[in-house]
Amino acid sequence: MYRTRGDTIYAVLNDWDLAIDTTLPQTHTGIEMTGTVPFMAIERLTPAALRGEVRHLYRHDLESLFYILLWALSCYKDGKRLDSLPETFALWTKDDMDRCAKEKHCLLTWEHWPENIEPKESWGKLGLELLDDLRAYFGNIRVTRKHLMKEWSAVTFKLTVMPSDDIRSHRPTEDDAPSKFWEEFCALIKQSIASVLTDDPQLHAELPSRLLSLVD
Repeated sequence: MYRTRGDTIYAVLNDWDLAIDTTLPQTHTGIEMTGTVPFMAIERLTPAALRGEVRHLYRHDLESLFYILLWALSCYKDGKRLDSLPETFALWTKDDMDRCAKEKHCLLTWEHWPENIEPKESWGKLGLELLDDLRAYFGNIRVTRKHLMKEWSAVTFKLTVMPSDDIRSHRPTEDDAPSKFWEEFCALIKQSIASVLTDDPQLHAELPSRLLSLVD
């Protein structure tokens, strides 16, 4: 959820089950495995995550929002769920986290949409614009992290004399940056909406006022 105050957009957390107060000393490590597999970020589905080596970051939650939006637009029509899930989404629901991660990696990093998840007219102009832009955004993050991990793997391969626990302790870490990723995410949403409205001004009458308020 979100609300606006003037020109500022505020995220609204409405589920406090796993919430923490960041102003207090933390015992929370961020490595706990929580989430619903079809909507979990790729890095949270890896063997390293299962071993407790991958910290849960804010950008992982934003990546999950992308999968939820894609699922909603692809698996529902006129507010009703399709009788059978598209093949890719059916695979996401299996208990094979590795397969799910690989399918999502292809989705984010391929130049074009995979054949089994092709854009549909039912997504609408705004839905297609949003999904295209978000796919590219998270794909860039994925490729960057992939290259970083490859460099780390090459180095640790040369240090085979180092105990495995010591090697894992040198795994590249990433500082959580909620404000940075939230601002980038919101800027991307605004850009997508503005682009669609520029191409088709008649959509002004069709879009909810809350969405229009982001660019007005």
